[in-house]
Amino acid sequence: MGKVREILKDFDIYYPNENLLSEKDKETFFRFIQKLSATNKVIYTFRGESNLDRHYCADISNIRLLSDHIFMLGEKSKAFYSDYAEDEQPIEEFIYDTIEKSLVYSDKYTDNRIPIFKQNNPDFVKYFLGDNREAFCKFIRKRKDRDYIIDYYIAFIHTIDSSIKNADSFVSTTTCHKTALGFRGENPEEAVVIFCWLPKEKKYSGMIKCESINVKDNRIAKLGLPTYDKSLSEEHKEMCMKYGILPHFILGYQVGNDRFIINPNVLKNNSDIDTLVKFGLDIDQSNFKDYISQSNYRRSFVVTSNGIYKIKFNEN
Repeated sequence: MGKVREILKDFDIYYPNENLLSEKDKETFFRFIQKLSATNKVIYTFRGESNLDRHYCADISNIRLLSDHIFMLGEKSKAFYSDYAEDEQPIEEFIYDTIEKSLVYSDKYTDNRIPIFKQNNPDFVKYFLGDNREAFCKFIRKRKDRDYIIDYYIAFIHTIDSSIKNADSFVSTTTCHKTALGFRGENPEEAVVIFCWLPKEKKYSGMIKCESINVKDNRIAKLGLPTYDKSLSEEHKEMCMKYGILPHFILGYQVGNDRFIINPNVLKNNSDIDTLVKFGLDIDQSNFKDYISQSNYRRSFVVTSNGIYKIKFNEN
């Protein structure tokens, strides 16, 4: 409970209607966080978001409307409000070519980080600058765990440039609240910081998939594929979530320096702790289509019971 409670201890906590949370509900809220934390099976992450209108057609001038959208839709990656286009090449080839190019040619985002990354990860660099393209692609294509492997490398590419097609399918969060504050853009008073949680262990994760950018993936390494020991920006303590942040895992969001809007579904929670960790909050999404049609999202996604992600195109 420590980190989140310590952050929120001096905050004014509000319902989405902007009324202050009652003392009774505040106690319920902090007991909920304590219950989650006591499992030692969750990680708390934060996302600074300044492009509210681009996502939701709403901003902090209307907290009630913004809350309705965030707590119904969650936060989706750039791919969900961008024009759709078929991939021009197989995803395995895209991964190899993009990583190889990034290690050779720096751009304005990575020019100071790539040389350091190359020094810290010589085996990774040697592999992608070597003659391994055909073997890499052939190996991945035949794997049953192909999606797992692809997600690992796409998340890495996301840290190079999140606007690259395919890499824009991830949403960046951080385990450091202070870092999230720094990603609120040029006008932080008009931005928010979303507080959420996710299952700590991938084997325990059923409804939300992420890649920890700062942890070596031993599963990938055991396959004989290249892994990196130190990421491009270790100081960001980044966690990349596939496709987005589901509203079921959102505690609420920060406005300004000391206001917090609670996800009201936290107060309605009756789920057992294992369900909370793995599947998040129980949310009535019967009006989901209405809300997403009012936003700028052109697509949404669903997660099946076996953890498979499926893209859904919005109906006109």
